[in-house]
Amino acid sequence: MEAEYLKNGEQIFKEYCLTAKNQPTMLPRAPEQTYIDKYPEEDQPAGPSFRDDRRHQLDYETEVKMYRASELGFDKNFIVLHSFMYTHDQYCLCAGKSHVRNIKTCNKCKNLFNKEGECDFIIICPDSFIVIEVKNMEHVDREMMECEPDFHLCSIGEDRQPECTTRKLEALIGTYRKSVEQRNKLVELIRCIDKDATILQFTAYPNFSNRFKSQFQLSEMTELRLSDDELSTIIFEENVYNFNAWWADNVTQAISSIRRVSEETVSNTEIPISGYNQDSHEKARNILLAIWATDRNKCDQSKCSLGRCIMDVNKQLKEGRITFEPKKGNRRDQNPGVVKAPDVISNYVGVLNLTTQQNSVFNSSENMLWINGPAGTGKT
Repeated sequence: MEAEYLKNGEQIFKEYCLTAKNQPTMLPRAPEQTYIDKYPEEDQPAGPSFRDDRRHQLDYETEVKMYRASELGFDKNFIVLHSFMYTHDQYCLCAGKSHVRNIKTCNKCKNLFNKEGECDFIIICPDSFIVIEVKNMEHVDREMMECEPDFHLCSIGEDRQPECTTRKLEALIGTYRKSVEQRNKLVELIRCIDKDATILQFTAYPNFSNRFKSQFQLSEMTELRLSDDELSTIIFEENVYNFNAWWADNVTQAISSIRRVSEETVSNTEIPISGYNQDSHEKARNILLAIWATDRNKCDQSKCSLGRCIMDVNKQLKEGRITFEPKKGNRRDQNPGVVKAPDVISNYVGVLNLTTQQNSVFNSSENMLWINGPAGTGKT
C-alpha cells in the first residue's frame, strides 16, 4: 500500500509540480467552489441550518484569502496543498508498526475510511513543511451580536460586564486552541513518515487586524490568554496582505536558525544528530501529495489538473444548486432570493436556478432592457 502511495505521489510531483518558473504549485489549481450559495442580505431565513451554511461559507471565503496570499506571495517552487484531509486508514499507513490495525483495541479501526484529521494548508518546501490552519472571526462576531447588538471582537477590552468579556475571550481563544489541535494532528502524521522533518506551524486570522492582537492576552486567567510564543504563531490580516514579507521574517529566518543550531551542535559535540534527510523529505512529500488526491483508496491525479478544476467549477455554477432545498432528515427554510429556473432555461441552458432578479428580467414584457452590474453577478 505504501509503495502505491509513493508511486502516485511521485507521478503527481513530476506531472504537476515541476516548473521552470519561480512560482508555487497550487493544488487545487483554483479554490474549489465548495459553497456557492447566494445569501439574501435582507429577510434572511431563520433557523440553525441557515446560520450553519452561512458560517461555512464565511469560513471558506476566509480560506480563499489565504489561498490567494500563498498564490501571489511566493517567488519559490513551493507546493501548496489546500484543504488537506486524511482518513484513519491513511493514518495507519503512515504510522506503520506504531499503530496496529485492530478493531478490538482501536474503535477508529472499525471505520477506516472515516476522516481522521484535516488541515487548511500544507506548504511543502524543498527542506521543510509549513502547516497553516485558518480561522474566521466573523461568525463569532455575529453570534455575539445576537446576544449583545453593539458587540465587536475589537471592543473586548472596553469597560463591559466581566461575564460578557469572559465569554468573548473564550470564543476568541477557543478558535486558537482548536486550530492547535488540528495542526498538531497533522504534524504527527508528517512525523510518522519523516521523524526528523523540519515543521513550522501557524494559525491565520485573515479578518483580524494586528492592531488588536492584545485581545489574545487580555485575561489574567492562563487558560484565556496566549503566551508570547503562541502569539508569535498567529498570521494577522496585515500579514496575509503582505505575505512575502511575513514569510521572510517568520519562516525563512526560523528555518535558517534551526539549521544553524543543528550545525553548531554537530560541530561542538562531534556527535552526529538527526537532521534534514533528502530521501525522507521526498518520501513524506510524495505520500502527502498522494493522500491529497486519494478518496477511499482511489487516487485521482486529475484533481491536480487546471482543466479539471475549471470543468468542476463550471459544472457547479451552471447547475446552480443554491436553493437551500431541504436535506434528508434536516429542516431548512427556502432561500427567498432564489427560484427554480423556467423549463426553457433548465432544459436548454443547463442552469437549474435563478436569482429573483434574474427571473424578473426573464419574465419581463419589455422588448429591450439595459442590464448593468459587476462581473460575476449573472448578467449573461
